[in-house]
Amino acid sequence: MTYHDPFMRLVFSGTMYGVEGWSCGLTLGHVGLGDGAQPPSVGDAIIAAAHTYFSGAYINHAAELTMIKYNLIGTNGKYADPSNTVLEDHPTATVGAGNGYVWPQLALAISLRTDAARGPAHAGRFYLPCPQGAPYTDGRYTIDQVSDIVAASTAFLDAINADDASWQVAVVSNVGSGHQRFVDHVQVGRVMDTMRSRRTSLPEDPVVGATITHP
Repeated sequence: MTYHDPFMRLVFSGTMYGVEGWSCGLTLGHVGLGDGAQPPSVGDAIIAAAHTYFSGAYINHAAELTMIKYNLIGTNGKYADPSNTVLEDHPTATVGAGNGYVWPQLALAISLRTDAARGPAHAGRFYLPCPQGAPYTDGRYTIDQVSDIVAASTAFLDAINADDASWQVAVVSNVGSGHQRFVDHVQVGRVMDTMRSRRTSLPEDPVVGATITHP
């Protein structure tokens, strides 16, 4: 199985509470003729978009963005140039603006929708780290809370698409002869998700109880 065309893999990563790690990524499909080329650096528009998005009030301040990777992936699903990884390190981390504290294993899915309702490459998603906000009385986000995240996520993807017209946010699949569809809107549910992989390094430090009394 191979992908339809070479594509770009854009990955954002960082820390939570200084010890846990998080990452999420987007795929950018090629527009026009040719297979594209490895970018020389992460585009300024992408860096600015990431700073704006990951410093929003919908992300808790415990989550920090520290690195962006942007690389060309071949139709075999591997780095087109394994010896030349393009990344942007941030000496000063981008920090979420949400107050208080949240559990690091909580995440919120940002679904990426295309013009297809089903089939290969019809949808994708990424997960926000440390999503901010208490649940409403029904245990879910309110519509207003989710609407703000939808608007911010839409602006984020628009800004990434504006970096280079020949590379646009897409969903790709290597099923069969490969498929590629461009993302035309996001969708966010009102229920929080859990990602166990984002809670692996915090020391549990259990408190031991007194010896149980037996008559």
